[in-house]
Amino acid sequence: MFIGYMFMIGGQAGVLTGFNFCMNVVSTVWFAGSILIFEIWYQFDRRREISFKSPPTKVTHHQYMEMVEAGHDVAVIDDLVVDLTKYAFHHPGGAFVLK
Repeated sequence: MFIGYMFMIGGQAGVLTGFNFCMNVVSTVWFAGSILIFEIWYQFDRRREISFKSPPTKVTHHQYMEMVEAGHDVAVIDDLVVDLTKYAFHHPGGAFVLK
C-alpha cells in the first residue's frame, strides 16, 4: 500500500514539473497529506465495532409459517427471522430473487 502511495505522489510530482518548484512541493505535500488523512480516517472507521442488538421477541416455527402464509417477506438467517421488505429494493440480484 505504501508503494502505491509513493507512485501516486511521484505521478503527481511528474504532472506538476512544468510549474514552479515551490508549487510542486506544496501541491505534492497537500496531495500526500490529504491521502494520509483519509487513510487514517478509513482505518479508524474500519476498526469501529458495530454492536449487535438481540431481537426483542422470539418467533416459533409455527409463528414463522403463519407469517409466510400471510404473505410477509421473511427469511431465517443464522437463527434470526429477518424482514426483507425494506431490503428487497437494495438486493443486488433484485427483489425477485428474494421471493
